[in-house]
Amino acid sequence: MTTNRDEATTGTGIVGVVGHDLSAPSFVDFAEGLRHRIQEAGRILLLASAEGDARQLSEVLDSLRSLHAEGVIVLGDVGWRARLAQFARHGPPVVVVGDCVEASNVACVGFDSEAAARLAVQHMAGTGRRRIGMIGLRDPPPGHSPSEQDFLAAAEAAGVHGATVRAEATVEGGGAGLRALLERFRGMDGVLAHNDLMAIGAMRAAIGRGIRVPSDIAVIGADDTGIGALVTPALTTVRFDRDRLIEAVTDALDQLIDTPGQRPETVVVPVELVVRESA
Repeated sequence: MTTNRDEATTGTGIVGVVGHDLSAPSFVDFAEGLRHRIQEAGRILLLASAEGDARQLSEVLDSLRSLHAEGVIVLGDVGWRARLAQFARHGPPVVVVGDCVEASNVACVGFDSEAAARLAVQHMAGTGRRRIGMIGLRDPPPGHSPSEQDFLAAAEAAGVHGATVRAEATVEGGGAGLRALLERFRGMDGVLAHNDLMAIGAMRAAIGRGIRVPSDIAVIGADDTGIGALVTPALTTVRFDRDRLIEAVTDALDQLIDTPGQRPETVVVPVELVVRESA
């Protein structure tokens, strides 16, 4: 039997993980959990950064092929979809996390970002908030935290006013985003942030201006990495179950390694709202 797939990709035990920012807390948590699962399966995890650049992604993929990787996991916006589809067609299988490439030998897995926005906005609207802002991320990878489109659609469905700004995914970025919203969106009484670090920064900036949380402004984060439970007031957040995500990713990878060439159905991992003191 003949095949157009590189037969040398089998049996090496190498799995490549390609991300945007290897230092981001969400990536670190995900990569550590993934490493344990990959090791349990007798494989080795190699991390690489494409820094959001499609050409660099292509170079990383070529390097992983030269190492005869058994599979590749790509996190976030893949950018160059045609190149990734070509790579998967002639190389090892690919699992895309948080984005999707419709191609054979590629599986797509992600969180329900639409539900994340809806849960946060509905909760704030249910407590009487009517002018809700969102601090989004500059150049956000899709499918992880709530997108601006998801947020604005949720605000419209809840019958509240919504506005968005973008900032760096840091505590300082959250503070800058909160200050920008206060200037542009008068009367704001609720905020949803891209992640917990930004939400904490938003709370600090609000409190620094004499704005009470949650009496004057409710604040909700996204990802629930654990730090939100340690601040005052404790942070309400949308929890992304990374264990379930990791399980879905590794299951999809195993499926494609065992029976390459498939196009599995997209897996959407549910999210939940963890209500604490900030909203």
